[in-house]
Amino acid sequence: MMQAHECHAYVGKRGSRKSTRNKENLGRCLKAGQRVIAFDPHNEYAQDGHATDEVMLGPLPSSRELWAVLADPSELLEGDTSFAVVPDSLEEEDLARGFDELARLAYEAGDLVFSADELVLYFMSARVQKRLNFLATQGRHKKLPLALAAQRMVHVPYTTRTQLTLVDTGKQDDPDDVAAIAKRCGKDFAEKVPKLKRGERLVWQDE
Repeated sequence: MMQAHECHAYVGKRGSRKSTRNKENLGRCLKAGQRVIAFDPHNEYAQDGHATDEVMLGPLPSSRELWAVLADPSELLEGDTSFAVVPDSLEEEDLARGFDELARLAYEAGDLVFSADELVLYFMSARVQKRLNFLATQGRHKKLPLALAAQRMVHVPYTTRTQLTLVDTGKQDDPDDVAAIAKRCGKDFAEKVPKLKRGERLVWQDE
């Protein structure tokens, strides 16, 4: 279960199982009775998603197409169902606009866990950074914890990083990423991250 103030980041290179760890977290939220909405660019967070040899499908009961949710947001705003939302396109501008609109609706609905994966595809958008920072700093007022998955720590906007209550990381060896981890989690923790082997992870939690 995630508390209203919590903000998690699951980070690591390709194959580090960051998305799997996020899915496991969302599964625990579902079992605890929390509602979950996930922005899911690769359609892998729902049980009816697109499975591959390398992808474990997530725990959400079903998925929705983004255009349909935005055309009629009543299920998100007034319902109690958990689902993944699959965008119509992987173009950066389309992803940024879709994420922004979905996140706005999630905040309006409140009392749910909001998750987003593959930040690498759209994190550079100013509107995405503004929305993420807003959710990270203001989400607790709407009982809206945040769970993010990204290949690099720097894909999480700076202000959002300052609000992280949990960092679950695989290997990160780019100096910018290590510095970003050190800034939030401390130097001692960050120094261990580049030394991780494939499949290994470290978890930091705010005390």
